[in-house]
Amino acid sequence: MNKESLRDVCYTINLLNPNIRHTKEQLQDLYANTAKIHDYTYSVIRENGTAEFRITDQRTSETTKYVFTSNSILLVHEFINKISLDHFAKSASDIVSNAIQYLNIPIFVEQRYVVRCHANPLNLSDARKFITEKVCSIKESELNPYGRIVHGIGLRFFFPPTSNEPNEFDVKIESLLRDPRCLYLECMARFFQPLQKDSLDLMRTNLLSTKEFIYSNISDFLNQFNEKESE
Repeated sequence: MNKESLRDVCYTINLLNPNIRHTKEQLQDLYANTAKIHDYTYSVIRENGTAEFRITDQRTSETTKYVFTSNSILLVHEFINKISLDHFAKSASDIVSNAIQYLNIPIFVEQRYVVRCHANPLNLSDARKFITEKVCSIKESELNPYGRIVHGIGLRFFFPPTSNEPNEFDVKIESLLRDPRCLYLECMARFFQPLQKDSLDLMRTNLLSTKEFIYSNISDFLNQFNEKESE
């Protein structure tokens, strides 16, 4: 894999809290206070106690959205163009801090983070060929039993918590369906340490750890097969 080609395409933070029914008035107060800083381009507050606030750059489609339900806050930044991980983490921390105050959330019992990236194989123009032949050592003829053209292929690895690493990683390495020249890399991490208002700095730390698992561990794994590409 060409490590220099790695690029981020999506960050996701999902914080799980005890079930709390939010009122429409609480969500309106949350919107009014955070809209002073965040330039929302779309918002909806529903009668069922859920809401979504969104910021979209119309030129690039780069989007940040915040979704509030009775048992979670979902924060997503996708179609990444200009906004960095640090900027997203800072904005997300501000949103969560306000949500704790206006929605009376006492604690988040679990944190889930997802980082998605694209990359390119080194010296190959087809990610399917890289995964199949170089990583998995599968010959094209060995795929014949499927009787179909293979448009996408991938691997999945799951790393459970240990005494030294109390979080878990769920990793996907695939060819990108809409552009088979690219690799699609995804790392979903779960952190089981409770999160409260005085520890929101962990959001940046854990999101960065999730990204670094791609840029270090997954990248190093795939780079083992670069030598085979030139054989």
